[in-house]
Amino acid sequence: MKKYSELILESILTRPSFVYKLGMSRDFITYRCGMYEAITKLMAENSTPKNFNPDYQMGLSLLYKTGKYSDIKDNGGVYNTFKLNNLNKVLDSAGKWHPVNKLNTNSFDQAELLYDLYKSIGVYDEVGNIQNENDLKKWVMEYNNSVDLYTLIKNNVDFKNYTVWNRKNSTLGEIAEDKVRQMLESKGCQVLYQGGDGDFIDMIYGVDLIVLKNDKIYTVQVKNKEDGAKKAIDKSIDVQNSYSNIDWFCSPTDSGIKIFTKGNLNGKDIS
Repeated sequence: MKKYSELILESILTRPSFVYKLGMSRDFITYRCGMYEAITKLMAENSTPKNFNPDYQMGLSLLYKTGKYSDIKDNGGVYNTFKLNNLNKVLDSAGKWHPVNKLNTNSFDQAELLYDLYKSIGVYDEVGNIQNENDLKKWVMEYNNSVDLYTLIKNNVDFKNYTVWNRKNSTLGEIAEDKVRQMLESKGCQVLYQGGDGDFIDMIYGVDLIVLKNDKIYTVQVKNKEDGAKKAIDKSIDVQNSYSNIDWFCSPTDSGIKIFTKGNLNGKDIS
């Protein structure tokens, strides 16, 4: 996975330092600069309620069979959960989940948006010349908190266009999922479900793959790196966390994959 991460980092470094410096400071740009609130408001007014249950019958049926998900109900072979009923999300022209729904937590896409916004309203010439990172952050925070950021964004840029970094992250995730899938299949697992990008089985239940091994169903969460898998296990201790029912936490390695479980925090190498 290292070579793919390096490609993304290289592309980041070709952008203006303004984007790089702000994008690397997620908590700062997202929460201290008001981007989360402004973007969340924009998404809310551009969202459409939709019942996503019909789109996820396969995934819901498999999760139901594990016996771990009490919210999933079997109504004569039709599976439903209140968690997928009438969700308010931004939809694309085909009525499917739009990746801009992740904009309010993606710092690099937010930095791109701010870059274009400042260019549009004529303040970038001032802020763009600031070389010191602390001075840059001070200017951005003071400016954003002194204006109606929501209205500025709404009137000057189309927030739905800012999904480039989200797409790159998703590509990395899909590469990792495919590698884990291939390795599990080579060891006798049958992959019953792989959701892919924008999949609610993943976003709500934390499940990237559902596999069958020795007549037992296992749920799998895939992370790009080992430390990400370990952090996911830490989160899974909380029964309210989406990872609480995950069986295997997997990450690709140079030689194969590593599988972590709550009973094996050091992980098991599979090659």
